[in-house]
Amino acid sequence: MVEPAQRTIDEPARQWRNPKSVLLKKKKAQRTDVQSVADLENHCPSSMTGENGIPIGSQVFGSPLGGLKRRSPVTLNDSTQSAKRARELKDITNAPRHEQVPHLNIKGSTNLPTDWSLKTKVRFTSQASFSWVSSMRTQDEAAGIAAYVKGTPVETDSGAQAAFQKSLMVWMHPNLPFVQLYPRVESKLAAPSWVGFAQCKEVLDSLRTQWCNSFRSVFQQLRAGQCPYFYLCANNFTALFLSTGSGKDSKVVAFLTPTTSGLRQALTKEGIEFSFSVASNSNHTQQVPVAHGDSDEALEDESAANSWLNSMGLLTNSAPAKDPKTIILQHSRKNKIDGQTESVVKVEGPHVQGLFNYLLNCKVLVSTTGVYAGIPPTLLAPNAFDGATLQSLKYKHGTVQDHSGEKSVQMQCLDVSGPLLPQNVLALCALLQKSQGNEFKAFASCIESSTAFNNHQSSDPNGSPSVATDLSTCREIVCHNGLYHWS
Repeated sequence: MVEPAQRTIDEPARQWRNPKSVLLKKKKAQRTDVQSVADLENHCPSSMTGENGIPIGSQVFGSPLGGLKRRSPVTLNDSTQSAKRARELKDITNAPRHEQVPHLNIKGSTNLPTDWSLKTKVRFTSQASFSWVSSMRTQDEAAGIAAYVKGTPVETDSGAQAAFQKSLMVWMHPNLPFVQLYPRVESKLAAPSWVGFAQCKEVLDSLRTQWCNSFRSVFQQLRAGQCPYFYLCANNFTALFLSTGSGKDSKVVAFLTPTTSGLRQALTKEGIEFSFSVASNSNHTQQVPVAHGDSDEALEDESAANSWLNSMGLLTNSAPAKDPKTIILQHSRKNKIDGQTESVVKVEGPHVQGLFNYLLNCKVLVSTTGVYAGIPPTLLAPNAFDGATLQSLKYKHGTVQDHSGEKSVQMQCLDVSGPLLPQNVLALCALLQKSQGNEFKAFASCIESSTAFNNHQSSDPNGSPSVATDLSTCREIVCHNGLYHWS
């Protein structure tokens, strides 16, 4: 008789220890509107307590057990909280990797900002395969190129391959397949065997003449509102020409970066006014040290100015005086940032035409030695212009190992390289958002000097009015649930 009684007492305990039994009791309690835990404790005899004085017996958990000590049962509210925490932990564990982006834009946006920096390569990663890009048919390639040249949307029956081909196109001049014209990194190129053609005057004159025609054509289209922007990539600097606004209200502005004191002096001699954004930064001004060489040169400039005023019959005390220390500080500050990203200058209004004329006739714009001897600067634009060549960006897809998490995960990747303009990045992201199920990452390699183009107010690549100011360069983009995060 002892064994059956023992089994009767232990039976409720085994049911209580079984998690499935707890879940069944939880559901049953919810259906029958069971009383609260406090009410249940009121029904428990005071003698039915465990080690910590917690009731261990009730009508719910079994018959009274006398003075027998047992582990305290989990109450209904505790089991509910435990199950909730378990579900949250499971959701966090199974959440997509794209959701954990604390260093990016947390809020997210349905649209990407316009990043005006020039990019050389973008790597897209996703859990979904990119194999569909390799199944491009001849008619898809033709449809994508035709849509880009005409400036029309891709036909709906063409598929994603045609839209992908359209997003890879760009207009460029000059076109020399035997030399890397973008990016212009002379230190990474060996001395080529074709450099001998630079000694032929006829070839150089032909290249120069054709480049002048192309530069004039793309600038006129910019002023006419037919081209929203274009880039001029020289050996020592990069220029961005922008058309802000639309129609008769459109204005043309230009940016040059990086600049040197020699280039800025040349622009000043030509009567081209420009704004030097760093010059208005008082904090930066106070941190720049004063050099002795610059001090002597600044004092000489001040004495020369006073002599010129005296020769004109004007007294120096009648002219607005300028502290020589201020001149020294400004001169040393500008020399300090020569060749840096902060040396960007902005030209606007009628002075943009003067800048165009200066670049068109500037002979030092073309190098006379080195790999790029005799080769004019590279022109990049989203629209066709005289002498431009239609170029396609290079791409390849495969798999990579993602080691950002605790475990290494194999991801699908798509690499796109070449002169990526803002329109190319935006078009690729919009296309991959649909093809990859709103889940992908993008990592971009930018030309550092061109990142200064984002520190201004401008229009978007389609020529709409200005809406963005002080944009950050998008080096990393994450698309999760249809929202973009970037940094």
